[in-house]
Amino acid sequence: MNYKTELLEKKKAALTAAERLLTAARTENRNLSVAEDQDYKRHTDDIRALNQRIDQTDSDARSNAMSEAAFLTLGSDNRNDRPVFGEVRAASLVPSRAEYQELATEQRALGSSSAGVLLTTASANQWFDRLRAKSVFLTSGPRFVTISEHAERYPVISSSVTVGARNDTDAIAPSDPGLTSVTLEPVSYAAMTLVANEVLADSNGQAREIVSADLLRQAASKIEGDLFTGTGAASPKRIYGLLTASGTQTLAAAGTLTIDKLLTVQSNLEAAGADRSRIAFYLNPAGWASIRGIKDTTGRYLLMPDLANADKPTLFGSPVYVTANMPAANALAVDLDQVIVGVGEDVNLAYSEDYAFNTNSTAIRLTTRIDLGVINALAVHKITGIV
Repeated sequence: MNYKTELLEKKKAALTAAERLLTAARTENRNLSVAEDQDYKRHTDDIRALNQRIDQTDSDARSNAMSEAAFLTLGSDNRNDRPVFGEVRAASLVPSRAEYQELATEQRALGSSSAGVLLTTASANQWFDRLRAKSVFLTSGPRFVTISEHAERYPVISSSVTVGARNDTDAIAPSDPGLTSVTLEPVSYAAMTLVANEVLADSNGQAREIVSADLLRQAASKIEGDLFTGTGAASPKRIYGLLTASGTQTLAAAGTLTIDKLLTVQSNLEAAGADRSRIAFYLNPAGWASIRGIKDTTGRYLLMPDLANADKPTLFGSPVYVTANMPAANALAVDLDQVIVGVGEDVNLAYSEDYAFNTNSTAIRLTTRIDLGVINALAVHKITGIV
């Protein structure tokens, strides 16, 4: 039974109890007694409190869904999702050409030092991105939660009660579950750039689109790097990355990455209770190339072409994600059900003409707050020493 269902059941029970009191009084053609009146008020107070908790649960669910959608957008590298002039898009992202024309007072552009490529007589409706590390972790399926306070603590069962067979007349020995907790305190990420208003006016809004897209993609890459390698420093606060988290499982490769080593890691996670379909491998491009390049004694590649070259390759039933944000000597396997991403602030792009009013420039600022928590350290398996 989930939390909302439990609340609804309690509300139903309170309603039934209150109605029972009223029915009894009506049947006997009398008013409620003092004790019954107190019970009735207690039930109605419970119903009001339960309604508030149900409303808050629905609000949290909507907020969690919005946060997850925002970070899936942040992590997306699908070229088909690239903004096209005239398309309809969310207001929190980059305005379309039509929106840009309506926001004449908020026109933004690149500074004069790099604006020449845009100040042409005619500007094409296409632009080209630079090479950068793809962000895949946020789109691979970790659990998302919304952090509504400065920090939130989540209880975690660390050990279980003892269950055993017994004779019918034997006394049952009591036992207790062990509890610990995971605290999420979202880390603030931000970037800002100043742009000259004249350039966007002459580039039909394309400069604003380019700068905004660059901020989003660069933030995605930076955040993913910290999700893997963050040191957990106190000032400024840093995420504890999966590669630096304590208590995790480790396999020393002491050589090249092989299929056997990945199979061993997957087996270790399954032995700890992980579901194979929720285990995800994270490799850097060189590591994935080593796996794809393994051949048999006749020189044929061991991986079938559809497995090695698929957009979403899998090994032994677990998906493989390739990212340049994974350090060269490392690889990861993670049970995604045991990792939570806490979102304190959705990805937000803001524009201001006031910050650099004296230079007729506008500031474009990106902000977000995010943290990573590992529920069960044994659900994270590192591979180190890859050469």
